[in-house]
Amino acid sequence: MVGQFAQAWDRIVQRAPLAPCAVAFSLGIFLGEWTTLPVWAGLVPALFFLGLIWRLPGWRVALVLPALVFLGQAWRADAMQVGTNGLARIATQTPVPCRLEGVVVDGPWLLDPPLGLAGNERWAQGAKRAEFIVLAESMWVEGFWRPISGRVRVTRELSFAEAFPGRKLQMLGLLKAISAPMNPGEIDLRTLALKQGIQAELRLEGTQNEDGSPADMTLVSKWSWRPECWLAAMRVWGAERLRKSVEPDVAELAAALVLGDTRQVDRPDWLLFQRTGVVHVLAISGQHLVLVAWACFLLGRVLGFRTRQVVLVVAILVLIYALVTGGRPPALRAAITVLSAAVAWLSRRPPSFVNCLALSWLVVAILMPADLGSTGCLLSFFATGLLHWATRSWWREQTEEEEAYERAVELSRPGWISWLIGRGREVGEAYRVNLIVWLGLTPLVAARTYMVSLVAVVVGPPVAFLGGWALGFGFLLLLAGPNLPVISALLSLGTTWALRGCRWLAWWGESLPGAWFSTPGLGIFWLVIFHLVLTGGLVGLWPNIRWRLVIGLAISFVLFPLLPMKQWLNPVQPGWRCAFLAVGHGSCVVLELTDASGGRRVVVMDVGAVSGDGVTRRIVEPYLRHRGISMVDDLVISHADLDHYAGALELADRVRVKKVWVGPGFAEKRNESTAILLEGLKQRRLSPALLHAGLALRWGETEIRVLHPPADLPGVSAEKSNEASLVLRIDSPWGGVLLPGDLEGQGTRRLLASNP
Repeated sequence: MVGQFAQAWDRIVQRAPLAPCAVAFSLGIFLGEWTTLPVWAGLVPALFFLGLIWRLPGWRVALVLPALVFLGQAWRADAMQVGTNGLARIATQTPVPCRLEGVVVDGPWLLDPPLGLAGNERWAQGAKRAEFIVLAESMWVEGFWRPISGRVRVTRELSFAEAFPGRKLQMLGLLKAISAPMNPGEIDLRTLALKQGIQAELRLEGTQNEDGSPADMTLVSKWSWRPECWLAAMRVWGAERLRKSVEPDVAELAAALVLGDTRQVDRPDWLLFQRTGVVHVLAISGQHLVLVAWACFLLGRVLGFRTRQVVLVVAILVLIYALVTGGRPPALRAAITVLSAAVAWLSRRPPSFVNCLALSWLVVAILMPADLGSTGCLLSFFATGLLHWATRSWWREQTEEEEAYERAVELSRPGWISWLIGRGREVGEAYRVNLIVWLGLTPLVAARTYMVSLVAVVVGPPVAFLGGWALGFGFLLLLAGPNLPVISALLSLGTTWALRGCRWLAWWGESLPGAWFSTPGLGIFWLVIFHLVLTGGLVGLWPNIRWRLVIGLAISFVLFPLLPMKQWLNPVQPGWRCAFLAVGHGSCVVLELTDASGGRRVVVMDVGAVSGDGVTRRIVEPYLRHRGISMVDDLVISHADLDHYAGALELADRVRVKKVWVGPGFAEKRNESTAILLEGLKQRRLSPALLHAGLALRWGETEIRVLHPPADLPGVSAEKSNEASLVLRIDSPWGGVLLPGDLEGQGTRRLLASNP
């Protein structure tokens, strides 16, 4: 085993010297990510090892690798630093009035209102919430503009046209630091924002002057020559052209597919593609750039240009396209790989795939060190490795006799039969490749999204096929524009129906039994071992890779839902656990009831916040996964206020909910928000059942009793929903707790009079 590993390592170093350099630099970046070491702690040792290289040239290879490790740590530490005048040092958790001046570098995105705000008067007038990113330059402090640095996420409750990339604005609003996580397992939005350079949030109230112009925002200049502004402006321009050219029901899907503008994709569509395992079709990846490269190459050859000219132009165009679409790691990886392969071909040197991939990894690590561990980045590189190594080593090459025999058999068949057999082989090859990639990537996807999509094996190839056609039509549609109306109409029709086909396949796949299921988070130890074994197989560490790789992946996939074995090693004791989650202005309580046999019943009382249904994605679901919960037995909605049910539908979409309970008078509160909730529950086959005083839920020795309201609600107005709030009392040998919801006023007096 050691000898095989040494031979494989020697082959890699000889054929792809950049590969070990990329590994060493990455280790340093992850070291800087996991530690708080300063920049000098990595820079000084790196300079020491580089000095030894000059004194000991014979040890060059052995000394370069540790030098790169320390350089990676110093690079990541420097990227995480915030300047003395950075917004992260100025903003606090308490919103304060602030006047900022800066340049719009990304956005704007017009976002749909959260579920519960659909009936709000301001939303009813057709306004939406806008969000954009501003590179702050100065702040008004004590009568002077003082220089500051850092990006700020700006939100405004009314739509407007001033926030276009490249425009310089003065804004007056409430400045606030991005909140750190306050619940176990909660997504750390603050760290994610800092990795993108966003250091604070600025909320504009959307006030207007008498002439209709914004009162909280002033246009200073109309354009900035920053490259990122040019790229963002091109992306916004292209997305708007696509939205105007295709049918409205697929307009946002087209913008996401062609230009990577996923922020405005409808949440139901995004969840549909995610649950069926084909969301990569909507995210700009290597597949998209390869298709664009081939289309541009064929177009250049058809127009009569020489191959060398076409290759160079295509490589440059692919790089520009990757930057216009946002320059995320998957797109940048594909662009650098195509560019390096093109340079190797133009210099008449055989391109090394490993070297090209390692160069792409190094470029991503240098430009985006914070994104190396992101799901999209890891999936992109692993998928590329699987496609290259595993698929190439699956079939042995045919001998000359076998090729001659196959040609003779093919000539003896009718042409249409040969055509059908050829297409059938192509379909089978597509499904074989899809299965190998799915087996290799599913553990990482399950660890990051807590979801396994079995139906992706079935719908993956046809969705990718239709997505490729939609991408080609959409890209040509951007180039054609309004100058070629007939061609644009045909391309628009092709884009629309290809995307509708993708959506229909995803919808059909989701409707199949067992299409997807939720899973608890995987143990990090098992995940690391799995990918070490996978990487070893890909680089040729094991003999007979074709069978051992696939069999090992299949066995691992069968076993991984059973891991980690924490529940077997540490049996759960009978009792109950009550967690009050910090959701801001809202409520969410998670009850875990355990009986003597180790069975568990999960009750969630309320899931909502004024901030909208994002509370489920950011807080509630991560907490449930942290606790190893993939199913909620009872969802109790205490009363019909937005801050108690805004995340209910998203919770039902993300985890399995067996039953929903509401109190008397819930349906009588007539507004659009409750109507959307009830209709959404009905569509998910979760018709709410009624809870009222006198009923109880039991699990083992624990009892949940309903103390209020009575079934007939005498003397309580349905519009005063707080007075009709459900009140639950938990009793068990291990203690008890009272959950009063938002009970107040006449409801409180009635409950006390009943002497519960």
